[in-house]
Amino acid sequence: MRKFLGWSGADFARMIGAKPETVSRWETGNAAMGVQADRLLRLMVAHLKPVEDYGADRIKNTATVPAKPARLKLTNDAKGWHQKAA
Repeated sequence: MRKFLGWSGADFARMIGAKPETVSRWETGNAAMGVQADRLLRLMVAHLKPVEDYGADRIKNTATVPAKPARLKLTNDAKGWHQKAA
């Protein structure tokens, strides 16, 4: 699924706040992916457009991604899911 999105293992690790070694272990079968990480990946696949172009502008813009992802708290009510900073 990570490859479907067009991300390297290091890019994916940075996006979900994991170490690249952890992603490698998941992919080689040396460690099981946790339920939360699995759900996050599946949500990413369902809602994000796969990368189709690795042009210079896209590569330049990847440096603007924060090193530490923001933490979000998800809540659910009768109107659906909502997110806010944790």
